[in-house]
Amino acid sequence: MSLQVSRPVDPSLHPLVTGNYRIATPAIESFFELVVSCLRYRVTGALIYGAPRIGKTRSIEYVRLLLARVPRVKQDESSASIRMRVLVLRQRWRA
Repeated sequence: MSLQVSRPVDPSLHPLVTGNYRIATPAIESFFELVVSCLRYRVTGALIYGAPRIGKTRSIEYVRLLLARVPRVKQDESSASIRMRVLVLRQRWRA
């Protein structure tokens, strides 16, 4: 009798092994809110800085993925309506 468990997916393909995962930390969530604020007020440029190896690139990738899910804003849409859509989107991601 074999004690080895058959797995449907090769363990070497697990996201923790490949590094292909993202977790919404409080810092990333505040960064997302900052980016949304910059977009809302039409800031034309921003700078992201920090010590090496603290997750700047990963957080930018995460925010990019979040923003890709936000529907395009109409010219006459109010900022309250935009905030509401962002809040709904964040609740969906947490679920």
